[in-house]
Amino acid sequence: MKVRGRIVLTIANPQTIDIIYASLIPETQDQPSYRSKSSIEKLPGRIVLAIEARDLVSFRAAVNSYLRLISVLIRVLSELD
Repeated sequence: MKVRGRIVLTIANPQTIDIIYASLIPETQDQPSYRSKSSIEKLPGRIVLAIEARDLVSFRAAVNSYLRLISVLIRVLSELD
């Protein structure tokens, strides 16, 4: 069973979008697990992260990893402001 999902980040600041996008690209290109795949797309005002996994456990692990990374990026950027 394949599981698919999308995370859409709506961000007002274009510079923040660029930083988060640039930080997530390496994670989507060099994926250590064969159990899940992800891709990222930058659109005006938002970032779309698509995740596909072979099973629910792998999907949940991938989503949690990306959400943790995004959370850290947002916290660091807010401290720099």
